[in-house]
Amino acid sequence: MTTPPKQLDLYVDQARMVNWFNPLQLIQIAIRALIGTVFGAHIDRREVEAALSQDMPRVHDYSKRDVLWFDYTADLGDGWDSGYSIAWLLAQPQLEAAGRSLPRGEFLIMGGDEVYPIASRDAYQQKLCSPYAAALPWSEDANAAPVIFALPGNHDWYDGLTSFLRVFCQQRWIGGWRTRQQRSYFAIKLPHDWWLWAVDIQLEGDIDAPQKAYFESLAEQLGPGSKVIICPAVSSWVEAGDPRIPREVGQAGDHPNLQFLEQRIAQSKATLKLSLSGDLHHYSHYIAADGSCHRITAGGGGAFLHGTHDLPDTLVLQEAAGEKTYARKIEYPSQPTARGMRWRNLLFCFYNPAFSLLLAGVYLLLIWVWQAASGVSSPCALDAWHVFRDHPGAVLLLLLPIGGMWGFASAPPRAWQALKKAVWGLAHGCAHVGVAALLWWLAAQFSMASPTPWQVLLIVAGLIPLGMLLGGTLFGVYLAASSTFSGMHDNDVFASLHSADYKNFLRLRVDAEGLTIYPFKLERACRSWRLSSAASLVKAPGWLASRVGRRLWRFKVAEQQAEAWFAPASGQIEVALIEAPIQLR
Repeated sequence: MTTPPKQLDLYVDQARMVNWFNPLQLIQIAIRALIGTVFGAHIDRREVEAALSQDMPRVHDYSKRDVLWFDYTADLGDGWDSGYSIAWLLAQPQLEAAGRSLPRGEFLIMGGDEVYPIASRDAYQQKLCSPYAAALPWSEDANAAPVIFALPGNHDWYDGLTSFLRVFCQQRWIGGWRTRQQRSYFAIKLPHDWWLWAVDIQLEGDIDAPQKAYFESLAEQLGPGSKVIICPAVSSWVEAGDPRIPREVGQAGDHPNLQFLEQRIAQSKATLKLSLSGDLHHYSHYIAADGSCHRITAGGGGAFLHGTHDLPDTLVLQEAAGEKTYARKIEYPSQPTARGMRWRNLLFCFYNPAFSLLLAGVYLLLIWVWQAASGVSSPCALDAWHVFRDHPGAVLLLLLPIGGMWGFASAPPRAWQALKKAVWGLAHGCAHVGVAALLWWLAAQFSMASPTPWQVLLIVAGLIPLGMLLGGTLFGVYLAASSTFSGMHDNDVFASLHSADYKNFLRLRVDAEGLTIYPFKLERACRSWRLSSAASLVKAPGWLASRVGRRLWRFKVAEQQAEAWFAPASGQIEVALIEAPIQLR
C-alpha cells in the first residue's frame, strides 16, 4: 500500500460558482459535450480499460466489521465555498445529530459529476482535489485513512473519462484520502450481507459488456438474505415513474439499464432496499407503498441548486415483481422555498452580467441595421416604417432574437409540450425585439443633425447598461414566469442563480439491525474562512496571483499535519438533519 505524501505543495483557487449563462462558458461546454458524446459513442474508455486488464475488478470487502459507517455525496466540484463546506464537514472526525455523535465514514462515495462544468486535469485539481486535500491534508495511519470511491456522471465523461481515471483509478492520494477502485464502476461488500453496487451508465445510459459481466458475477453471490443498495449516476426513476410523463418517454432514457440490474437482483432472490443517486441537485426521498424499497436523490455536494417544486407526489415504476407505487416523503429545500427562489431571477442581470451584455449587444446590432436601412442621415433618427417597408433584410434579422428564444424554450415532456414551447418562445423573442425598438426610440430622442463620432459613442455607451438592465430583467422574468405558469425551464431557472446554499450529504451506518441513513442539510455555505495555523502559506507567483487576486493560495504542509488548511471563521458550520434517521431493517 502506498503512504500519504510527506509534504503537499499545492495551489488552492477559491473559485466562484460556475456561471452557466456566461456566453463563452456555454460555447466551451457545448463543444466539449458534443465531442464527448460523439467520441464516447465510438471509443468507450471502460472497454479499453477492461481490455488492458483482463482481471475482473475486485470487490471491496468491508464485511468483517460488525458496524460500518460510510458517507455519500454527489454533484460536487463547483464553487469553493459550497464545495469546501461539504468537504470540511465530511473530513470532521465527528458530527452531532439525533442526540448522538456520528463518526466519519470509513469511506466516502462520490456519486457522480465530481467536477463542473467540464472535466479536465486542471478542473479536477482546482475544484475537487484541492478542496478535499485542504479539508484533510494528512492521515497518520495509511491503513485507517478514509477511502474515496467515485462514480462518473455526464460532466466527468465530457473528456472521455480520461481525467476521472487518472484521479480515481490509479490508487493515488487526495490529501489524506486514498483511492482504491480500478474501474469507473465498483461493488462494496458491506457487513451483514449488505451490498453496494455503483453503476457507470456513461453518457447514453449504456452499461458496457465488461461491466455487465462484472455485476452478473456478483449476482451469483447473492442469496435470499442479501440486501442491495444500487448507486447509479442518474436519478432515472424520477422521470420514469412520473405519472405526468408518457410512459414511452420516461422509459426511453437511462432507466431501462437500471431496471436490468434490479431484475437481476430479484432473480437472485435478494432484496433491493435502496436506490441512491445524485444528478438532481437537491434531496428527495420516495418510499414504496409496502415499505420494501427507498429511492433517495442526494445531489447536494456543492453544485448549484435544483428546485424541488415540480417533483411528482408519487412514482409508478414497473419492477420485477410488477408495478410498484412510491410516495414522496420529504424534499429539501421545501417546495414553497423552491417556488419562491425562482423569482430571484428578477435580478438576472446582476447574477449574469456577461449574458446580459450579450443581449445588449444584440439590441445594438438590431438598432445599427435598422438605422442603416432607414436611410436617415442622423444615426439616431427614427424611421421605422421606411425600414420595414423597403428593407426585408432588416426585417429578417428579427429571426435572430425570435428564432433564438424559440429554440431556447424548453418544456417538460408532458401535455401540450410543443404548444407551450412555441407560445412562450415566440412571445419571449418578440419581447426582446420590443426592447430593441424601445432603445432605438430612446436614441432617437437625442437625434442630432450632424453628430460627431464621440457623440454617437456617448449615446451607445448609454444604451449598453440600459440594454443590459432591460434585457437581463426581461430574460429573468421569462424564466420565472414560464416555470411558474407552464412548468418550463426547471433547470435553467435555478442554474441562472448558481446558488451555493441548500446543500446536503448522507452519513450511513450498517449494523446487525440493518441500515440507518442520516441525511444532513447545510442551509447556507460558509463564506468566511480563516487560515489554519497548521498551513504554511507561500506567496503565489505574481502572474498567478493576479489571475484571481487574493483568492489564490499556495501551501506547503509538513508531514503528520492533519488539521484543515482553512477553518470557518466562526469556528463551526451549522448542519442539521433533513428528516429523522431512516432505518431500513
